[in-house]
Amino acid sequence: MDNPIGKFIDTDNLIFGIGQASKITGVSARSLRYWESQGYIETLDSDNAKDKKTSRQYDIKNLVKIFHIKHFQDEGYTLQAAVEKASEFRKQLPIIKTFMREQIQDIKVEDDHGVIDFGYSDASKKQRVYGIVTESGQTYFEIKDVE
Repeated sequence: MDNPIGKFIDTDNLIFGIGQASKITGVSARSLRYWESQGYIETLDSDNAKDKKTSRQYDIKNLVKIFHIKHFQDEGYTLQAAVEKASEFRKQLPIIKTFMREQIQDIKVEDDHGVIDFGYSDASKKQRVYGIVTESGQTYFEIKDVE
């Protein structure tokens, strides 16, 4: 049975121009162009953008990388070190995406908190794991016996 919760937005279709990317990430368009010239980030069609002077466009993967480069720079890392750390983080994203897509069974809003059903804790199917998100943003897990 297909898990409809696991069918997230196709993020590959989210595309942002350089102005939007700059506004969303807080990184100037000038810096984005420089980062691209150094090979730190890529536009969707880098060859066309350079040859035909077309508008630079970024996909969500590069937008996330831009966020992380900026974050690490804000933490005091050099640009080169920030790029390396952002690249390492980027390797983790497909793992997180796959886990979330496969594990989330249901999401409910109850009274004063949200509940994410992560399914069974193991193959015995005697317990389920729930992620709780309180109104104040606190998060924790609950494990409940299956009746």
